[in-house]
Amino acid sequence: MMNFILLPRHLNSIVNSVYNYNGIIAVDKDGIITIFNPTAGKILGIPPDKAIGKPIDDAVPGSGLDKVILTGKPQLNKKQKVGDVVVVTNRTPIVENGELIGAVGIFKDITEFEQVVDELEYVKQLKATLDEVIENPYEGILVVDKDGLVTMINDTYLNIVGRRREDVLGTHISLINENCNLPQVLKTGEPILCDFCNVRDQGLITMRVPIMKDGELVGAFGKTLFTDINAAKILTEKLKQAERKLEFYKEECEKINRSYYQFDDIIGESNIINSLKNFAWRVARNISTVLITGESGTGKELFAHAIHNGSERRLRPFIKVNCAAIPENLLESELFGYVEGAFTGAKKGGKTGKFEVADKGTIFLDEIGDMPLIMQAKLLRVLQEREIERIGSLEPIRVDVRVIAATNQNLEELVKEGKFREDLYYRLNIVELSIPPLREHAEDIPLLVDSLISKLNTKMRKQIDYISEDALKLLQQYTWPGNIRELENVLELAINMTDDSSLNIEDFPCILRKINTESALRSKSGLANIMYQTEKQVLEDALKQTNGDKKLAAELLAIHPSALYRKLSKYKIS
Repeated sequence: MMNFILLPRHLNSIVNSVYNYNGIIAVDKDGIITIFNPTAGKILGIPPDKAIGKPIDDAVPGSGLDKVILTGKPQLNKKQKVGDVVVVTNRTPIVENGELIGAVGIFKDITEFEQVVDELEYVKQLKATLDEVIENPYEGILVVDKDGLVTMINDTYLNIVGRRREDVLGTHISLINENCNLPQVLKTGEPILCDFCNVRDQGLITMRVPIMKDGELVGAFGKTLFTDINAAKILTEKLKQAERKLEFYKEECEKINRSYYQFDDIIGESNIINSLKNFAWRVARNISTVLITGESGTGKELFAHAIHNGSERRLRPFIKVNCAAIPENLLESELFGYVEGAFTGAKKGGKTGKFEVADKGTIFLDEIGDMPLIMQAKLLRVLQEREIERIGSLEPIRVDVRVIAATNQNLEELVKEGKFREDLYYRLNIVELSIPPLREHAEDIPLLVDSLISKLNTKMRKQIDYISEDALKLLQQYTWPGNIRELENVLELAINMTDDSSLNIEDFPCILRKINTESALRSKSGLANIMYQTEKQVLEDALKQTNGDKKLAAELLAIHPSALYRKLSKYKIS
């Protein structure tokens, strides 16, 4: 029986009126929705009568109210995206006589505000860029309106003409520089490029162009370059330095990855997955090193992203390093960087390592079991001392980085075999998160299938909207050695092969064969049964692909038609 919070007379009306621009949802201690005002329904696209009385996780997944009930702690000013809407929400526990009896969430649609903020940020960035361009110390820049009056001038041009800004702004250009051809540009509307002029005995190369708006001349722009050879050399060197800095910052920006997944993106409602998500959520709030273990394809990286996004470091970098993908001779420079001249081929200016880039954030060391022993020793020092040294430098650099490592190998066995340092293993294994294989939570397969089909529909521009119960049962029978990654690949193949908007059991012949093989291996008949079931399935697949045309099926299988008929008779295939 549901324990609803009883409201005094007219309280619902009051709530609906007060929060006319805010959504409000309240739940009791069991997570059952007791209040769901019309504004909440409008924002979330859920009619209130369809939500009240329902579990919050069913009606509004990811609301966060379940965590408030679980912890008894409020969550204030949380911003999240709900469909195409961005909301900011406050979630607080409801306490009566010292006992937690429920939780309430109040949220507001800030989508338009977010768009305005983005536009303002873009304008600020544009203005900052324009200021940098205008105040270039190597170019004199001047702007006049359609009447030839100065509206903008930089310090370099002021130095060229020997005037003060307050004496120049609003003055006609001819009174400032009698040799300036901007009035001619205003008269003709034609640009004058690569012109030469002399100002106060200083030779200049100039460029003058009209400024047009909606097809109408509204002003002109003038730019000068020094022709003095020494100034040209300085300019050339400065440009080279600027190019090197730009290349360096470009490389650094490419290194700084972001984490995209949160705990709500981890699909699964089985006890084992819910327990794992709750544990990982608690782990995310501290700074301990985390070791994530599990078979390939179980979602180790997904949990690493979620832990970072659930931590206080979520606004800082999340840097991923695949220790198995980087050659051994490059791994140290990738992790710790190097100084200029450290070795042959080292880039001028050196290189920043991924630990430095991840400072104040998280570094995810995937496939840690494949890290060479010599690098394991250097990683251990970083974990102990919280500092790194670039290759070719003796100067330590302090780093504040949370380490999340992952592996599909048994590190304890590697330690016994001498392939992994025992001290590093214990340093990494402060908190272990063991991700179960898919076969241990097969009840989550329907949820995973729905999510993956939605993802694949977008990727493949398909519209698969149904999968049969028989097909789901088939997928749940298979052991999935490749786990969720294999499940996604199988679904993608099935979607590629079908011409319908639904998936049925016949769309998964590879799984049928694998299940038959697994069953045969477990049976007493062994190899003979495997061969029997496999050959039968191949024949059926060939007929299906040729729409029952036996001649074409024989050609497809590269056998004589008489041999095909004998086999069809043997397996009683019509």
